[in-house]
Amino acid sequence: MVDFPRVKAGSLVFAAASMLASVSAQADIIGVSWFSSPIGGLLRIDEKTGAVKAVYESPVSRMNSLAQDAAGNLYSIGQFDSYAFTGLVKINPRNGKITPVSEVLDDIRALSFSRDNVLYGIRAGNEFGEDPSQLVSIDILSGAVTLIGSNGGPPSSLQGLAFTPSGILYGWDVGPVGVGQGLVTVNPLTGDITDVNPGIGGSALDIQGLTFAPDGALYGAREALYKIDLETGALSQVSAGSYADIRGIEYVNVVPEPAAYLMFIMGLSGMGWVSRNRNSPAKK
Repeated sequence: MVDFPRVKAGSLVFAAASMLASVSAQADIIGVSWFSSPIGGLLRIDEKTGAVKAVYESPVSRMNSLAQDAAGNLYSIGQFDSYAFTGLVKINPRNGKITPVSEVLDDIRALSFSRDNVLYGIRAGNEFGEDPSQLVSIDILSGAVTLIGSNGGPPSSLQGLAFTPSGILYGWDVGPVGVGQGLVTVNPLTGDITDVNPGIGGSALDIQGLTFAPDGALYGAREALYKIDLETGALSQVSAGSYADIRGIEYVNVVPEPAAYLMFIMGLSGMGWVSRNRNSPAKK
C-alpha cells in the first residue's frame, strides 16, 4: 500500500486558498490602439515586464482613450470600420469583444472615471493649437458631452487622464505641437491644470494614455510602457517598445477563464482524495 503523507485540515485549507488566489489574481494592463486590426487592436500587457501577452482583433479604429468604471467595464471612443458609428464603445476585458454604446462626435482624447463613477474626458482644442484642450463630462447612456472648463494656457493639449483612488486627477500635456508640460494635475471642477514639475516636459511620442496600478503607481504608454514618478514627472521605461500606437491603458483585474477554475476544483478534489485515503482504515 502507498503510504500517503498525512494532510491536516489546516494545511488543506491553506493550500486551497493559495490555489484560488493564484487563479483569481490575474492583473494585466489593457491597451487600445489607434489602429484597427490587423495593424493594431487590443493588447493585454504584462504588468511587470511590459511584454504583450495577447492581441485581440478589433473592428474599431481611432480609439484615443480608455477608462474603467466601478463595475470593471472598459469604455473607449472610436469608429467602427464596417458601419457608420463613431462614439462610446464598451470593451469586454476577458475576450476583447467591443460593442457600441452611444454616439459621440466630439474629438475626445482621454477618458477616466471618478470615484463617483462619473466619466470625464478631454476634448481637443482646434487643429492649429491656438485653443487649449477642455475638460468635459460624458453621459454614458446618451453620449452627451458637457463642458467643465478649459485646460488653460499656454495652449495645452492633454492626451491622458487618470484618477487616483483618493480622487486626484492627473493628465499628460503634450502641448499644441507634441511637446508640452508633461505630468499635470487637473482640477475636476474647473479644468485648470498645474504642472507637477516645470523642469521636466512631456512628449506625445512617449505618453498617450495613463493608468494607476492598485499599489498607487502611475503608468503611461504609447509605443512603450513607462512608470511615471508622481513627484517629479520623470519617466522610467518598463518595456522595450513595439506597441502599435497605444492611445489608452487601464490596469484591470481580469476574471479568469472557466478552465482556470476547473483546474482549481480538480486540484482541490485531488487533495481531498489524498486526505481521505490517508485517514481511512486500511483494508485487511
